[in-house]
Amino acid sequence: MVTAVASFFLYLIPSFSPIEASVPFTQSYTTMSNSRFSYKARVGTSTVPQNTSLVTIVTSGQNDNDTNGIFIGDIICFNNPDAGTKDGCQGQTTYTVNAVPSGSQFNTSTNVSAAMTIGTGLVSTQSGRLTVTFKPTTLVNAGGFLRVTLPAATSDYADGIPDAAGFDAAKLPANLIGGGSSPQSGGSCGTAICVTPTGFTVSTATLTSASGSQTVLIGVGSTLSPGVQYSVALGHATDATLRFLNPAPTGVSHQRGVSDSLSVTLQSEDSGNNALDRTIMKVNPVDGVFVSANVELSLSYTISGRTSPVVGCGKTSVQSSTATAVPFGSISSFASFYDMSQTHSLTTNAYGGYILQAYQDGPLTAGNGSTIPNTACDSGCTTTAATEWNTTSNYGFGYSLQIVSGGTTPFNFNDSSRVFNARPFPTASSPITIFSNTAPANGHSLYTCYRLNVSSNYNAGLYYNKLTYIATPIFQ
Repeated sequence: MVTAVASFFLYLIPSFSPIEASVPFTQSYTTMSNSRFSYKARVGTSTVPQNTSLVTIVTSGQNDNDTNGIFIGDIICFNNPDAGTKDGCQGQTTYTVNAVPSGSQFNTSTNVSAAMTIGTGLVSTQSGRLTVTFKPTTLVNAGGFLRVTLPAATSDYADGIPDAAGFDAAKLPANLIGGGSSPQSGGSCGTAICVTPTGFTVSTATLTSASGSQTVLIGVGSTLSPGVQYSVALGHATDATLRFLNPAPTGVSHQRGVSDSLSVTLQSEDSGNNALDRTIMKVNPVDGVFVSANVELSLSYTISGRTSPVVGCGKTSVQSSTATAVPFGSISSFASFYDMSQTHSLTTNAYGGYILQAYQDGPLTAGNGSTIPNTACDSGCTTTAATEWNTTSNYGFGYSLQIVSGGTTPFNFNDSSRVFNARPFPTASSPITIFSNTAPANGHSLYTCYRLNVSSNYNAGLYYNKLTYIATPIFQ
């Protein structure tokens, strides 16, 4: 006997929501032009007095519990994060971090203008453009949309103070291409300034800031074809207040050097806001790396002789000089000029450049006390004023200068069309600057040109003195 059995099958037909019906983009990713965490801490165990620059922070229970997240040159400001009007660094006096001497202290480059009490908040915001790059899987016709959703805090997500849970809207306005200002009185975003597309056009762009999310809805003005790469940059290219603020670290749970992984959702939609493609991407803000190198202040200074016959300051030498000697030799002609020269070469990385000074220990003097006087030139030159010295009846010892490369001198041998513009050397009590520069220098060089003219009335003997040159780098 065959028994017939009736079988019943129940088919459940799922009801797809727009998101469930979507497919992934062929390709999509988000890049951060600046991935550094923002810095968020509080003034620590003591009040920061007015007109001081050393700040101590709280080392527990905050987003940042040490100073490893701020670097020299960062801009920082103080505020009261518990007050009703919170706007990060906007409307506040900003300071530049000048030094970070310890894990709990930093210095500002200028003194604080008012006392900062214990618990006062301090922030150093970081921001950059977020660029979403994608290849659609599904055609998006003009009139459709792109929806970019960023994570945000559940409160205070648009106050200009960085949050641990996500991106703060800061001063971005609701209309990202229409020129309106934000509730925090930020600047306006004109067309293609705060939303910059590549490969397609944008018709509208709005920002909705809400608990847990920042949503940018972009109206597509031209077709997005499947498999073609497009991108859109969110945030102003130069105005940091018109960008999303990067998150701050997550307090005690944050390990320095380890990034946070935050989800960014990209969704394409048709003109009725029905989902087409949808992908969840990742961005990873991380601690910055401070690279430092202490370049030592350096100065290279060389005095070198010149081999005769050689011309310096327009005159041919009578003898060869060395680095340590200017030997005029035997003087047998009176009322005649004897000329010699040396070379000075300087290189320095000093920001303020260098100065080269000179002085003598006295006039040329013989063992019996006789002297060859310092020159008075032809018309009364002094250690600080040069004049022509071209008349052989004017005796003495003096010098002139000729720039070979770089630098400046107080006078030159041919100033005012003179033949040999000269001065006498000063003494140690008033050394004179003969060569200088106000910036780093590489291979600057100078001739010092010595001239001697002896009268027959001078006693016979060996006359000598000692010159001292002082090269000094100028640190600024």
